[in-house]
Amino acid sequence: MRKLIGLALKSVLGRWVIGGAVILLLGSAGLMWHNHKQGLREEGKQECIQAVNQETLTILQAQLAAERAVNVQLVKLGVARDAVNAEATARHQSAAATVSELKRQIAEQERNDQPYNEWANTLLPTGVAARLQLLRATDN
Repeated sequence: MRKLIGLALKSVLGRWVIGGAVILLLGSAGLMWHNHKQGLREEGKQECIQAVNQETLTILQAQLAAERAVNVQLVKLGVARDAVNAEATARHQSAAATVSELKRQIAEQERNDQPYNEWANTLLPTGVAARLQLLRATDN
């Protein structure tokens, strides 16, 4: 039996069988190497994607923190603006009330005080009006 196998291996048919087996083994090894290289490439791509995602996350977190800080400042400015607006509105209302009271007093004095009424409705001479306007302009 051993002689038969040895003879078969030494014959042309045996050489073809051994050659085919070697080619099959080399092809399998090449395919395995190719698949291994593809796996390494895919793993490298995934690592690169993870590194880029991590860097993007870091940048976005920094920008979010900066945006939140700006938002806090804007809220503080808004509160301060509201306080200033409330004070200005109160001053405006006080001034409007004062002007209204002065107008009421002028109207009452014009009704009750005849000499004042005549004096208040008399036009100023041209020269006096011009000097008053000039004086008012230099005060501002």
